[in-house]
Amino acid sequence: MVQTERMVKIRIVCRGPSDENSAEFEDRRGRGDGLFNKNHPIGICGNLSSSPTGQECLSAQKTIRGKWAGDSTIEMQIGKITLFLDITAKKGGIQVKTRTEQEMLDLIITFAKKDHRIRGVLMNGSRVNPNIKKDIFQDYDIVYLVTDVEPFKDENFILSHFGEVMLMEKPEDKIFPPPIGDGRYTYLIQFMDGNRIDMHFIPINKVDELIQDSLTRVLLDKDHNIPDIPPPSEQSYLIKKPTEKLYNDCCNSFIWGLGAHIPKTIWRQELPLLMRLIDIVLREPLIQMLEWYVGIKTDYKYSIGKGGRYLKKFLEPEIWNDFEKTYTDANYDHIWSSLFLFHDLFKKTAEHVGQVYGFQFPEEECKRALSFLKHVKELPQDAKSIF
Repeated sequence: MVQTERMVKIRIVCRGPSDENSAEFEDRRGRGDGLFNKNHPIGICGNLSSSPTGQECLSAQKTIRGKWAGDSTIEMQIGKITLFLDITAKKGGIQVKTRTEQEMLDLIITFAKKDHRIRGVLMNGSRVNPNIKKDIFQDYDIVYLVTDVEPFKDENFILSHFGEVMLMEKPEDKIFPPPIGDGRYTYLIQFMDGNRIDMHFIPINKVDELIQDSLTRVLLDKDHNIPDIPPPSEQSYLIKKPTEKLYNDCCNSFIWGLGAHIPKTIWRQELPLLMRLIDIVLREPLIQMLEWYVGIKTDYKYSIGKGGRYLKKFLEPEIWNDFEKTYTDANYDHIWSSLFLFHDLFKKTAEHVGQVYGFQFPEEECKRALSFLKHVKELPQDAKSIF
C-alpha cells in the first residue's frame, strides 16, 4: 500500500522464498528492486512514475534511500513526494497489507478535498448501517456530488488516486446489462488489497433525491448546502405491511408459476430455463411472503436485507431448514422434491399471513395447481397427450 500526497502505484512481490528481506517494486510503467533490512537504510531503484501527471520520479540510474517509519512502514522521499510503503514481513516474502477503514475513508475524502469540482461526499450501504455486524468484505458505497460528471469518466485520472486495481466494472459504459442512464457515472472497483469501492459521480443538484435513502451519512459538505439528515438507519428498508392487493398478487404469482410455468418446463427437462423460473416465479413470491411473516413476528421493525439475505436470523430453525431444502442441484429427482417443499412452505406461510390480516388464501387454485404438478410428474417422456 502506498499513501502519499499523490498516489504512486507500487506492487510489492516476493523475489524468492530463500530471501525474506528481498522484494521487488513495480508500478504500471516500470520496475525496480529494493532490499529491506531494519538494521540498514532501505534503497530502491528503477523507474517509478507519478500517475496523475506522468512525471518521472525515479529514473533507472538513481537509487533513493528511505528509513523505517514504524514496525511495517518504510518512508521514502522522491522529490516533493513522500512515499509511505506499508508492508507486512512474512517468511518467504513481503505481502501487501489491507488498508484499514480509516485509511480508506481518508483516501476517499482527500480525493474530494483536492478537486474543486467535487462539492460533497456521501456514504451509504452496509458500512453506515448500525444494525449490521461489520465484516472484512463490506464495500465502501460512495457518492461524489459533482458540478460536472463528464471529467470523472477518465479512469486513468480516477484510478491513480486509489491504489492498484484487481477488477473493475463501469456499468454506465455497458450494454449488458443495460446502464441506469440517469446521468451518473459509476466505478465498481475491487482493489488488490481486498478493499472494494462502489464509486458514483452524481450531479450535485440531485442531492435532495439521494438523501432520501435513510442509510446515508455525509462525509464532506464543502458548501454546507446538503440538508440536515438524521443518523443512518434502516427506515427506508423496513418491511412494509401487505395490502390485500399485494397479498393476492403474490399468491397468484406463486400458484400460476407452480401450476403453469414449472410443470411443462420440468417435463421438457429444459434445465437452464427451469432453474431460472424456479427463482423468479417460486422463490421471489416465497421470499416476499416470508418477509411479511417476519414483519408480523417483529412488529415491522427490521429489514430482511437485499434478496432476503438476513432471513435466517429471523426464521425459526425448522422453517429455515425447509427453506434451505428448496435450493437444489441439477438432479431432476431432487428438483421435483424441492417443488413440493416450495408448495408446502408457501401455503403454510401465506395462510398465516392471511389469517393475521383477514385475507383469503386461494385454497382451490392452489389445490388445482398442486394436482396438475403431481400429474405431470407421472407423465412419461414420450407422452402424446397431457391427459
